[in-house]
Amino acid sequence: MKRFFHIILLFTIILFGCRCTSTETNRCLTEVDSLVRRNQIDSAFRIINRVDVANLTSSTDSANFFLQKTRLLYKLYKPIKSTEMIDYSIRYYENQNDNIEKLTEAYFYKGVVLYEHKQIKDAIVYIKKAEYVARKLSTHPIKLQIYENLFVINEESGERQLALKYAKKVLDIANTLKDKVQLARAYNNIAVAYNKLHQTDSANVYITKSMKMLHYIPRNEQIYILNNIGAQLIGTDPQRAKAVLLKAISIAPMGAAFDNLATIYMREGNMHRANELWDKALKTNSMQVRTDVMTSRFRHQCATADYKGAAETAQQLISAKDSLYKSWKENDIRNNQMAFDNIKAEQEYEHKTEMGIFTIVLLSLSLVAIFLFLRYRTYKARNALALDQLRIKDFECQIADFEKQGQAKEKEIEELYRKRKNFLEKHRENLSEGHKLYIDVMEGKTIALWRKKEFENFIEYYRLINMSYVDALEVEYDSLSPKNQFFLIMEHIGKSDKEIMRIMGLADGSIRSIRSRINKRRIVY
Repeated sequence: MKRFFHIILLFTIILFGCRCTSTETNRCLTEVDSLVRRNQIDSAFRIINRVDVANLTSSTDSANFFLQKTRLLYKLYKPIKSTEMIDYSIRYYENQNDNIEKLTEAYFYKGVVLYEHKQIKDAIVYIKKAEYVARKLSTHPIKLQIYENLFVINEESGERQLALKYAKKVLDIANTLKDKVQLARAYNNIAVAYNKLHQTDSANVYITKSMKMLHYIPRNEQIYILNNIGAQLIGTDPQRAKAVLLKAISIAPMGAAFDNLATIYMREGNMHRANELWDKALKTNSMQVRTDVMTSRFRHQCATADYKGAAETAQQLISAKDSLYKSWKENDIRNNQMAFDNIKAEQEYEHKTEMGIFTIVLLSLSLVAIFLFLRYRTYKARNALALDQLRIKDFECQIADFEKQGQAKEKEIEELYRKRKNFLEKHRENLSEGHKLYIDVMEGKTIALWRKKEFENFIEYYRLINMSYVDALEVEYDSLSPKNQFFLIMEHIGKSDKEIMRIMGLADGSIRSIRSRINKRRIVY
């Protein structure tokens, strides 16, 4: 019995020791992310398999776990039966404004999973979503994956120009990151795109660059570059092309490599070997490769007068091309991408328009607020000046009264002069300017270049001379402009129409118009 208990205890320790506890889950996920970034995928997968879903106690950990698990399954070419895990991550990260990187990854991995499930239209939507969200990131490895997959999608669907565009985007980022592996891939992809566009010279330039960096590529991935190198060399160096292609298929079977090798053997006259390779190539799942194989075989059969074989191949080729065309038409890769881009462009335009309108409204409100504040400040300053002018006038009246009383009031007079001086000093700048303007006018100088401020300073100074008259102007007229107040002051101090015209720079007949406008402002009680 005791031995049985020890066995159970040992089994329990082993069982729980192989799982990440709740407190260790976050650490495990952080370690997984670190391993993935160092391309240690197998190690990362072993660790994530230790995470018990029951220990995912927070939405953050759950979203991160499902994202990491989907990413690792995809990278290890393991089947992903549904998108439920990554859908959870997307829902979570869409509501988090501070985790653009993970939202980008979630969109991307849902897109590539859907693409593997042949749900092409939906796949494009999510990969394009990832592309647009990734624009908010600085140069980041996820952008490489997005652009590389968009290259593949467009290349497989025959959209050569779009494929070239994304291959060059990969190259730009790879150069920035100084990522040798991605540089080699980018050179290869650009060569493929140029080759499909029949720009052989450009294709050769990039194939040469790719060949020089082949050793940076993991061996299991070299097959794609080797096949492209071999395809490029067929026309110029068939023996070297054969060696490269044989090396490619020694790594793993590849339909396109079989087709290229078959072309070489056909040209050498070894039709038995060529047909063997074509038969192998036709077993591929790639409809494009199968179409290419049938085309090569059909051309050879026609050239060798094998009309019966050519007729059979032609039937198969027509069927394959119809299927390929139907697939392209149904998925409409180019238009789907363009539609998504147009929608995003329209959304961005609407957003910019809304922001522009908001900015204009905000700016307008700010200007109105500033204007009202300045008006209020001016009104307050003028009101304060008017009150102080009343006090100054009162001091002057008191001084006059005390001076009549002789020496007995010298101290009081001195104190009143001091107070008067303080108030004058308080408004010295405005009153000094007003005094200067008043002297200019009295000397007959023109005011043709005066602005509103000059008229206001003149009027405030004149208030010291004849406060009752200036106050009367404000009471008897409705919002009379400073210029019109100046006109009435000129009349009040006895200036003739001719003098007023000269001082104010008025033309003949203008005085009549001014008086008419002023009379319309008079308040009738």
